[in-house]
Amino acid sequence: MVEARDSQKKNITAEKVCFFFPFLIFGISLLTIFFVPLGNGDEIWNYNFAANILKGRLPYRDFNMLQTPLSAYIAAAFLKVAGDGMLNFRILGFLLGMAVSGLLYELCCRISGSWTAAFVVVGLVLGYYSMVWIYDYNQLNLFIILVLMRLEYAQEKETSASFPVFTGVLYGLIPLIKQSTGMIFLLINGALVLRQMFKRKGRREALIQLICSLLPGSIFCIWLLASGIWTDFTDYAVLGISSFSNRFRWTEYISTSFINLLIGLFPVMTIFFSVRAIIGNKTRVGRRLHIRLLILSIGGLTVAYPLCDASHMYPAMVPFIICFFCCFEIKIQRFWQRIVCILTISGMSILSLLAAWLNVADDKLCSLAHFEKIPVQESREEMILEVERYILEQEKQGKSVLIADASAALYMIPIDHYHKDFDMLLVGNVGTKSVDELLADRQDTLYLVAEDETSALSQEHLELIHYIKNYYIKTDKVENFAVYSKNEK
Repeated sequence: MVEARDSQKKNITAEKVCFFFPFLIFGISLLTIFFVPLGNGDEIWNYNFAANILKGRLPYRDFNMLQTPLSAYIAAAFLKVAGDGMLNFRILGFLLGMAVSGLLYELCCRISGSWTAAFVVVGLVLGYYSMVWIYDYNQLNLFIILVLMRLEYAQEKETSASFPVFTGVLYGLIPLIKQSTGMIFLLINGALVLRQMFKRKGRREALIQLICSLLPGSIFCIWLLASGIWTDFTDYAVLGISSFSNRFRWTEYISTSFINLLIGLFPVMTIFFSVRAIIGNKTRVGRRLHIRLLILSIGGLTVAYPLCDASHMYPAMVPFIICFFCCFEIKIQRFWQRIVCILTISGMSILSLLAAWLNVADDKLCSLAHFEKIPVQESREEMILEVERYILEQEKQGKSVLIADASAALYMIPIDHYHKDFDMLLVGNVGTKSVDELLADRQDTLYLVAEDETSALSQEHLELIHYIKNYYIKTDKVENFAVYSKNEK
């Protein structure tokens, strides 16, 4: 009896270690997001979406955005509770990262039967992923996809009347996060439901899942109509997509580095191994479940189109890790092997955090409004302050100032200014407006335009910038910006 109790206590202790220790290491890796210097455009724009909603502005009507707005509303709700500011926005990103890591780790553990193997793989992925991790719609989509995969796994083990409801609602939420990915997942859901309809068993559950998947989109459409922003939504999120000309192809991504080559080839190889395992009936989780997990993973690849860069390729790649575990038996059984793996991944996480800290060791903590306690180069903060002073001085003289540059929000957020279209002046993010329409009806307006275009983003609205430089009059200069006016007054 005593030996049995001792053995039981050891098992409980081991289970606790297997649960808490990996999360500790994942958390250390994700802490790197707090040491990223101020200036990431994607982070600033996504924060600005939430900040605008917090101020009572409506998407599309009052501020421009390309994607559907659920992720921005979730961030705004968090900032409402935790307090406005980029630091709290990063805390939300940290929490989302922990949720994604936890789901991925748990699924890999269940499929492989080895917590060490799951810890090694998730730890390696997170070591690279954390360098570009922010809270945005792509990462939120990844979370939803992983929850769907977890539900699919659960349905193989047990049945519940709530599964069709939860699954349907989750499928329906994805179009509200990103419309392009969402439409693909609605089609996937429709195909899976249609297949179930042809079977005698499960027709009622399939119908419930279909209805529930259509509810979020229906409510969203009603909200758009009731708010009077249907036309604005169509212009930015539907018609405006056609002007999104920025492309970064998969072939370009895999040619940038050896690591990117491995990451880019991973989904392709996993699809190959998964098809082979399914056809050969050698999958570790059963053919039906493996097929569904693979379909969800392939659907998730759409987040990397048309921008197949690191911030888009990582969330596209992650679901395939689960499919990879479905193909092979990966176990690390010997004690010394486990110790080596644990020390390696733990050391890598600690070193990555140390490297992130050293990268900003010479920086200061930002004192600008809404950016407080974010690492920033002192010269950058001084530049922002100088541009802000110039804007406020000109406004006292009755003039308005617009920054015709992708970085505009960086200067406007601390002074609580927002200018629709100009504060995210990117090709594909201004709807169907032409240059003439963007510049129309702007009397006594000064335009700040970057003098040096060598560091311009690929999505910069160069047509408008060149129009200002060619047809307007240069009247002044402030920091790296030349000041242009339609007339000399």
